[in-house]
This record gives sequence, structure tokens and C-alpha cells, in this order.
Amino acid sequence: MDKEDVSDEQSNYDQRLDNCYAEKRYGANIELISVFGLFVNLAVNSPVN
Repeated sequence: MDKEDVSDEQSNYDQRLDNCYAEKRYGANIELISVFGLFVNLAVNSPVN
């Protein structure tokens, strides 16, 4: 295996890691948004005393 192959492997690996982290961040944001939406929904729907 020459140096070219190794660096290609490394960049592919880095790319996959980046994708994984991006998906994790995106997933967390979706959860936050849905929880936030739930609170807003409760606040809007609850009768004001």
C-alpha cells in the first residue's frame, strides 16, 4: 500500500466521522425543537388563569 492509498483511506474515514457527528448534532436539534414545540403547544392550549 503506497502513501496515496493511505491518505485516501484517511480522508474517507474523516469524511465518515464528520457525517456521523453532523447527524448526531442534527438529531439533537430535532429533539430540542420538538420538546420546545411541545412546551409552546401546552402554553398556548392551557387556559389562562
